[in-house]
Amino acid sequence: MAPKYRATSPRWTLVRQWLCRMGIDELTHSLERHDDWIWLADHSNQIGKAKVLMILGIRQRQLPLPGQTLRHQDVRVLAIRARNSVET
Repeated sequence: MAPKYRATSPRWTLVRQWLCRMGIDELTHSLERHDDWIWLADHSNQIGKAKVLMILGIRQRQLPLPGQTLRHQDVRVLAIRARNSVET
């Protein structure tokens, strides 16, 4: 008879820790040098009092075909910067 295993969800702290590790790994990879990078800047995110600027990039040759949607896996995180929103 096979043993019974009780599957539980991982704790949120473990998920957050792995997401942070993946983010740090993504940000520390060197960027390929090409002249067809397109940048997408988003300054609409806010975490507490901090405003977050995120810059994503995609190579022009990797843009989706007309009529298709740009997906998360299509872009690379190029930079993330946080700044207190009360600063000028």
